[in-house]
Amino acid sequence: MVIPMPSGMGGALQGDVPEALYDNMQKIKISTIIVFVSAIGKLATGQLPLNEIFFSLSGIFLLKEDKHTGIAYRFCLNTPIGACAGPNGGGLSCLMPLIFLGALNILFSLFSPNLLSTFSLMSIIGQLIGCFFGYKCYQYLQGEAGPTGALPGATYAVPQSREMDPRTLHDNSTTAQGPATNFVAFTGEGNKLGNA
Repeated sequence: MVIPMPSGMGGALQGDVPEALYDNMQKIKISTIIVFVSAIGKLATGQLPLNEIFFSLSGIFLLKEDKHTGIAYRFCLNTPIGACAGPNGGGLSCLMPLIFLGALNILFSLFSPNLLSTFSLMSIIGQLIGCFFGYKCYQYLQGEAGPTGALPGATYAVPQSREMDPRTLHDNSTTAQGPATNFVAFTGEGNKLGNA
């Protein structure tokens, strides 16, 4: 089952991180490191920190151009985890997953029986920082890029128009763009239900 997302929710955010967001991305990097350290601590205390690991992976893939997290990015890219980077290989396409994963992890952590452990508090604080500055980046990108999220100079998928160019159509011929101009739909007999 898939939850449908509106098209304006960051699906078109792609490409590398603009330099104007450098300060916010540094804070997201710190939050990613805090959450990763808390995941190691939780693992050492016998807990299974999958939520923290997924948040950390989103942060690593988001910050693929950073000199510190880029090392972890290149390592992850050469493993089966590299498929999680998606078709764009990370970058801004990982911003919304970082925000959503962080928010959900915070919500789930508030109901955890280990809420007051040191590593759980580290995880919550780190993900709060990541969500806050991730959302600030998202707001900035929506203001700079407009409602589509397409940044100037960034690569993004442009929906192809379904309209046919009349210059490429010829009479009584079928082109790669569509049927012939004399095509009329629903005129044949075809097969009917119940007929064998």
